[in-house]
Amino acid sequence: MATASAPAQPVGPLAGKIIVLDPGHGNHTGEHSAAGNWEDDNVLAIAKDTAPLLRAMGATVHLTRTGPNLLGSRNNGDLTARVAKATAWHADVFVSIHQNYVNGAPDVTGVETFWDNPNSRELAQDLQSALVAGTGMVNRGTRAWPYWVVACNPMPAVLIEGGFLSNVAQAARISTPAFYAQEAHAIASGLRTYLSTPGVPLGAVPLVGRNKYVCSTMNPVQANVWLTARGL
Repeated sequence: MATASAPAQPVGPLAGKIIVLDPGHGNHTGEHSAAGNWEDDNVLAIAKDTAPLLRAMGATVHLTRTGPNLLGSRNNGDLTARVAKATAWHADVFVSIHQNYVNGAPDVTGVETFWDNPNSRELAQDLQSALVAGTGMVNRGTRAWPYWVVACNPMPAVLIEGGFLSNVAQAARISTPAFYAQEAHAIASGLRTYLSTPGVPLGAVPLVGRNKYVCSTMNPVQANVWLTARGL
């Protein structure tokens, strides 16, 4: 009598790794260009292009959202839901994908990557290097800043700002399928570099110090006020 074969195990350089891609915003609550290109639409497309590249390398990939809507009430419910999902999925790493906007400085361009917990710094550096190499955009570097989805995330977590919608020329470029694919390949490359490096931080660890206090006693809006008042 024939027996059922065991399910095929994933193979590839990222086999066994769990990655969460977080397309920022939703419901057109993010930034938008003068031409009407919305950040949340662009970054969802980038995440959807990135996921199959990572799965082809053996990773398990989750998107915090796969449609146009926020995950909860704006700011508080939405941001806490993103971290909660990643934690429930037992993710090794979390990558939040955004596009930037700056008032009064239409010439600013480039890509930057934010981190907060020390266990996320190397992930930010590997992704930033891959994004600069893969897109050719101006290198604005990596910076520590306590955005909720990175400061209150127990796993290595970063937030990418991939170009400026406030810059007319750059907005036109970063709102195209060609760029979505380009950034997707760059993100996949950076994650492959990081996740293939022996000994790098992976998975959840308890929050400590300022992060533990803020994330356990405040909602995202309260935390932003508290942190901003202290210049953090």
